[in-house]
Amino acid sequence: MVVGLTTKHGHTRNRTVIGTYEAWADMRRACALPSSSRYANRGARCIRVCAEWEYFKKFLKDMGEEQPYNALFRKEVNANLNPENYYWDLKSRINRVPSSRSRMLTYNGQTQTRSQ
Repeated sequence: MVVGLTTKHGHTRNRTVIGTYEAWADMRRACALPSSSRYANRGARCIRVCAEWEYFKKFLKDMGEEQPYNALFRKEVNANLNPENYYWDLKSRINRVPSSRSRMLTYNGQTQTRSQ
């Protein structure tokens, strides 16, 4: 959480950034800051945030508010982050959504991750 910022986006509680704004900020950090724990899977692989999403208001307009128990997912793990490739879904799906590190197996013509 980012604490002590002067914000005008309305996504703070007790001076702590929360919810949709934190998800947006974390997404941007993962693509831009080598100090981010997720940089190796995003920024280091040249995955970028689309130009429109450099502004929180545009991200919020495209994606809507985060709902309880939701997280952001990418449809295509090797593509840039934009409205066509990003969506909210239940956090419980995290282990069922293929990632760049997922081992895919095919059996009887159906391809799934190993955990599926």
